[in-house]
Amino acid sequence: MPHARLQGQRRPHRALVVNNGGIRMEGAILAGGLGRRMEGRNKSLLPFHGSTLIAAISNRMASCCERVSIVVAAEEQARGFASLKLPIGLDAVPGSGPLSGLHSALASASEPFVWVSACDMPYVSPHAAMWMASRLEESGAGAVAPFIDGRLHPLQAIYRTECSFYTQDCLSRGIRRMMDLLEAIRPLVVEEAEFKEAGIDPRFVANINTAEDYLRIVSRAGEDDGCGG
Repeated sequence: MPHARLQGQRRPHRALVVNNGGIRMEGAILAGGLGRRMEGRNKSLLPFHGSTLIAAISNRMASCCERVSIVVAAEEQARGFASLKLPIGLDAVPGSGPLSGLHSALASASEPFVWVSACDMPYVSPHAAMWMASRLEESGAGAVAPFIDGRLHPLQAIYRTECSFYTQDCLSRGIRRMMDLLEAIRPLVVEEAEFKEAGIDPRFVANINTAEDYLRIVSRAGEDDGCGG
């Protein structure tokens, strides 16, 4: 598959959608990473807002999703999430990265849309997710992904469950890169300026990679992140 720069579908900016208009969507948190840049610590279980990072993410996703599940790479990871009482799935192909987790989420979904989030994104926004889902429904595309800070964010995106055909095809051919998957899906790409015009804070794609990232975000815990609505 070619590695050319992704040329997703772009649509003119639309007026802000303030609710999901009956769109049925479920959430999936991909939590199979090894935390190499966090000295092996499980980022999703770091303390955050009086609980854990993954609890905060799942609570926000639950506000607009029919259900929220977690996908992990191995059964031993699942034990750390037992207290959340959420459905937990395993990566379809162990050791194959987030694309494998995405396939598991899509293949097990019972709703037409799946809001996918990495487990280290503290500012996930139901407002942004519902707005993207509305854009996706009208576009006819297979997925919608934000293009913010000069790059695409496939792990903070909305996918149609039919995209499991593409994830399965990639995995069966040994393809592991998310960008290769997106070359096949050709998602609707929403630019940073469009989110800002719609009143959506683009920080919803921010993630925690290092201890410094975490400390910086925790130090702002008392601030309005602009993404909760």
